[in-house]
Amino acid sequence: MSGRGKRLLGICLALALLGLGGWFGLRAWLESRVNAALDGLRPRVDVTYGGLELDLAERGLALRRVEARVADGPVLRAERAVFRGMDLEHATPYHLDAVLHGFTAEDPVWRWQAPACEVELTYRYDPAERLLDLRTLRVSQAQGFEAALSGRFGNLDMDRFLDGYYLAASLAGLELRYTDRSLLRRLLRQAAAQFRVDETLLASRLEAWLAGQEALARSRGNVAAAAALESLRRFARDPGELDVTLAPADPVPLLYLAAEANLPETLALLNAKIEAR
Repeated sequence: MSGRGKRLLGICLALALLGLGGWFGLRAWLESRVNAALDGLRPRVDVTYGGLELDLAERGLALRRVEARVADGPVLRAERAVFRGMDLEHATPYHLDAVLHGFTAEDPVWRWQAPACEVELTYRYDPAERLLDLRTLRVSQAQGFEAALSGRFGNLDMDRFLDGYYLAASLAGLELRYTDRSLLRRLLRQAAAQFRVDETLLASRLEAWLAGQEALARSRGNVAAAAALESLRRFARDPGELDVTLAPADPVPLLYLAAEANLPETLALLNAKIEAR
């Protein structure tokens, strides 16, 4: 090899070593930042992961084989979690943009496990306005269902949200698009087996209950709620696509929604529009 070739080879090796050293240094710094953020989460969540890397395709930081455990709660796992943006300054992140591949949830107490899903979550919280803007929550399960949800929630204290203060929040608006492939039929089958009731009978009881709620709404002149319930009844009979829009004139406290038992009145309060296809 000529002297010039040796010099070029030496320069290339030096640059490679510098690049390698830079990556290891960057990865160590990223791991320290990620670990510090995970250790400070509220409520206390025990999070472990098998590896960390930059994902150029999804333009984010990817964690492999992630597992999150909450005391007396479900175990959450993801084969791969890609964080395209995340607030690391607050115990409960004020903004998040993440994609979870192979996401599952398991409850060891009740002994159930949800099949693997693909999840995309994007939200931003404004502490001055106490407003949570849920921009995207997409969940899809192969051969099961697809759901896309967005919404706006006011009067919300994000720092205490996961400590049980979410019921103080109010619903300002919500949009849902749901496509069922087999999930609801499987859930109906499981419920029928659990309660030892014929599946067809259970489905007819559900449809009869919705028909009763629809008749109640019509008897009170609540036309919009009756139309929404009629769509729900058709969807329960033959699950396919469902679009839901909630646009209340004023934000409705979640505590009120949890306590209110009159479905037609609740749908009217939320200015609900439901379309089944």
